[in-house]
Amino acid sequence: MSKDPVCGMEIDERKAKTQGLTAEFGGQVRFFCSADCRDQFKKDPTHHWEAYPADAVQKAQQHGQHGHHAK
Repeated sequence: MSKDPVCGMEIDERKAKTQGLTAEFGGQVRFFCSADCRDQFKKDPTHHWEAYPADAVQKAQQHGQHGHHAK
């Protein structure tokens, strides 16, 4: 398991690879919960490069309002 560097959500790496929800930066592959998170990362990867910013929980909660994080 990995964490989405944009929203902090737990990610199944196999599923993310299968769905094309990956991006490479700095020689490392990152995994994402959605195309939105992947695309946000690609726009400004250095902004999201810190493992999981201090406000990751807040971002995940706000991001959850978009519906693709619903459990």
